[in-house]
Amino acid sequence: ERLNGWWTYYGLCKDCHCAYTQGSAVSYILKTVLFLKRRGISCPDKWLEVCRKVLDTVTGLQREDGAFGYTYSPEEKKVLDWEGFAGCWFVPGLMYLARLTGESAYAKKAEKGLDYYQRFVYGLDCYGAPMDTWKAVDQEGNLSFLHGSRLLYEYTGKKRFLEYMKQSAGYEFLWRYCYPTRPENAPLKDGWNACGGSVTSVSNPHIHPMGVLADEDLLFLTRVTGDDYYSSRAHDSIAWMMQTLELYPEKTGYGQYGVLSERWCPSDGLVTERSSDGAPYSSWFSYNLWAAANVFEAVLNRVEEERI
Repeated sequence: ERLNGWWTYYGLCKDCHCAYTQGSAVSYILKTVLFLKRRGISCPDKWLEVCRKVLDTVTGLQREDGAFGYTYSPEEKKVLDWEGFAGCWFVPGLMYLARLTGESAYAKKAEKGLDYYQRFVYGLDCYGAPMDTWKAVDQEGNLSFLHGSRLLYEYTGKKRFLEYMKQSAGYEFLWRYCYPTRPENAPLKDGWNACGGSVTSVSNPHIHPMGVLADEDLLFLTRVTGDDYYSSRAHDSIAWMMQTLELYPEKTGYGQYGVLSERWCPSDGLVTERSSDGAPYSSWFSYNLWAAANVFEAVLNRVEEERI
């Protein structure tokens, strides 16, 4: 029951553990632990224990070339499917664990993994991250590479990780709108701008809020390189995020300020939702907790950046 969720509908991750959910979960839990620790706030020991257990398992199965698995067996320590970029999400988790424990061995495993996934970013071919794209090339997986590159650069000072960040930022920009589109349908027809929004994948042509998670790293790039282009693109994204929130509830017709859907259609490519009168609706009548959490994280990162 706990093993299978909405993602099993897509068939690739049924009755198994997926690196996308496991990797992002341990990364966010450990990032939270580090966030609290810096502020002198305690958290349950279980959080660190469970994350370490997961990461010890996946690093024990890590392939010699650095690859992590795409899916894992729930019954034994075994990779079921190696093909896909989702395993890169273990990299930032390993780096947070290295910081929290002081054990550099975790950083070395992360470095080995990042060197493997680098070829997909440089080749503009990051596929096999979110489960609902059937391993199509996507934007989401690269976020783990961007985070991991930053954390490894901060930890080791090695210049190649800064170059990885630049390449990863360039990949992210390929998914971002740099101009306003002209949606034909409500609620995006009037009073909305696609600039700064990131498309999710080649198989799912809509803007989702996850792109704002790159902004922390883009602002960091400006700080360490002196190139204002990165911060300019980050500010575009932040503006997109805030003006999209302002659509609730007058424009969206439902919800309240602070809630967020995952689907915003800058064109008619994924306009499948319909209003009660049958008219096409260019967003989605839903509230996605993860989408609102992305915004919350981005705002917290922005506040942290202002303190630096």
